[in-house]
Amino acid sequence: MTSKNNTTTVYFVRLGCDKNDIDAEIMAGLLSRERYQIVADPVSAEIIIINTCGFINSAKQESIDYILEAISFKNNGKCEKIIVTGCLAQRYAQELAVELAEVDAFVGVGDIDQIASIINGVRHNTADRIYCSDPRLSQSFFAREVRTGDVTAYVKISEGCDSHCSYCVIPQLRGRFRSRPADSIVEEVTRLAEQGVKEINLVAQNTTAYGLDFAGKPQLVELLTELLTIKEIRWYRLLYCYQDNITEELINLIAREDRIASYLDIPIQHSHPVILERMNRTAIDRVSVEWFNKIRQRIPNLTLRTTVMVGFPGEGEAEFTHLLDFINQVRFNHLGVFCFSAEEGTPAYRMPGQVDQRTSRSRSSRIKEEQQIIALQEKKKLLYQRLPIMLIEQQGEIWLGRGAGDAPEIDGVCQVRDVSGAGKGDIVLVEVEHADFDHIQGRMLEIEKRS
Repeated sequence: MTSKNNTTTVYFVRLGCDKNDIDAEIMAGLLSRERYQIVADPVSAEIIIINTCGFINSAKQESIDYILEAISFKNNGKCEKIIVTGCLAQRYAQELAVELAEVDAFVGVGDIDQIASIINGVRHNTADRIYCSDPRLSQSFFAREVRTGDVTAYVKISEGCDSHCSYCVIPQLRGRFRSRPADSIVEEVTRLAEQGVKEINLVAQNTTAYGLDFAGKPQLVELLTELLTIKEIRWYRLLYCYQDNITEELINLIAREDRIASYLDIPIQHSHPVILERMNRTAIDRVSVEWFNKIRQRIPNLTLRTTVMVGFPGEGEAEFTHLLDFINQVRFNHLGVFCFSAEEGTPAYRMPGQVDQRTSRSRSSRIKEEQQIIALQEKKKLLYQRLPIMLIEQQGEIWLGRGAGDAPEIDGVCQVRDVSGAGKGDIVLVEVEHADFDHIQGRMLEIEKRS
């Protein structure tokens, strides 16, 4: 099962969130060290690895669809082995092993560090089919293989969650909250900077809780202070920030340090206090227009992103209207909305007051319509401003770029014209000439000069 150059080809299907994608990059790096060749086309792969998501029903179905597609490659193509990894494997390995006999191994989130030895066993038919021990923090971030030429990267600073929201299975899938040692994170970011990465997005299930488990209080400010010594990184962006650990010190650091993006991703999930209590959310007092206005006053040019859920049990028209009004008052720059998914094993699964899917989808559409108007109006405030933009991809005579207020893949882009003397990863000053819902356009004025 090896090609002529004595390597085995492996194709990764990467599903789910950016934190899951990091796990796939760790596995890819570990396999590359063992003479496996990561390929970009499933047709040429001898092994297909599907790194799955199991968070909500739609994600589970997407994972199953990709597994079935891989089985078709195994039955009719070059593929000889199928490995299912990630959250779906962690949650349902026993059941899936019965239903999907064509899958050679199921590997949970706590076993990714063993992926090379597991596959070696699978190739020689000496391995078990199920590897789903208790979730634990990977010890192999050093091996992570980021896509060649990337100028942006995600960095996971902790694993697991202790919040126990009533709708969420993450604590079951990822375990208790565990922070990575700061020196491990600094070492990884240093290595990424040496590879040409200019932008770091810090991620976790709860980023602002970093350090609570080992210090008894948040240590994100201390971590950021260390990371700022790595001068090659132009800016750090914070994703998945819970309000209860957004401290005064963190606000002050973001406000004064231009290498920390003036960007906060705060997934509120809802605004109505009764729904938030039923969700078992924390810091309910900070889900207020006044609190968000205070943050905006403290941090110049702050970009706010949030995620909300509609159709949670007990959400009537009054509670939904409260959420809609809240969104219109706070005016988030970016907002994602999804419908409640009743997940087995969570308190919300059999909670009274379940909302039918048709109503949930209708409410989701109404929020999306309102948010499009808000986002466009907020984008138009950027007209004629001069913004630092990182160039990320050339398309003909136009470069696509991204400012500090746009996270990769989920937010918008900037279309930059008249680019001269600059290339991928460079920061250029752009005068904004046009703004649309999901992008802005402008002309390059100069390449940013930094001491």
